[in-house]
Amino acid sequence: MDILSEKFKYPTLKTEAVLSHVTYRYPNWTNKDNIALNEITHAFSPGLTIVDGDSGSGKSTLLRLFNGLIPHFHGGTIKGKITVCGLNVISTPTREMAKHVGFVFQEPDLGFVRGTVINEVAFFPENLGIEPSALKKSVYDAMELTDIISLAKRRIHTLSGGERPTPSGS
Repeated sequence: MDILSEKFKYPTLKTEAVLSHVTYRYPNWTNKDNIALNEITHAFSPGLTIVDGDSGSGKSTLLRLFNGLIPHFHGGTIKGKITVCGLNVISTPTREMAKHVGFVFQEPDLGFVRGTVINEVAFFPENLGIEPSALKKSVYDAMELTDIISLAKRRIHTLSGGERPTPSGS
């Protein structure tokens, strides 16, 4: 697995993730030699990061560390330290991590739960309990940041393959 970080920065994003000597084994892997991630140490700065590798190299496992799906949902054995947005992922509940970290599945269609782009973008902040008065601004800010205001009233099923991942990540 290769991790490539670009200097391209998003001006409003200040997220940082740091992995220090992280080793992870899925719970159903009984052979102690079967390790999904082995001694990963890397600091992720704000901006664009590309995680590349062969099938089974640990890309999805690595990404699930950032939002706490590993270890809180998947279980398993984990060693090392993972910090995202200043939070210790191992000791922070996923409901708290979800306020800071999003996850777009490889198949974006699996993550859609609403009919229109604007409702899809609003789904996450609604579930965080954002006040209705702040919700509209939050949704429009996210759509503006990701340059999808023009798609706001479009039905999800009418989006092209290239447009579909955008509402998931807004």
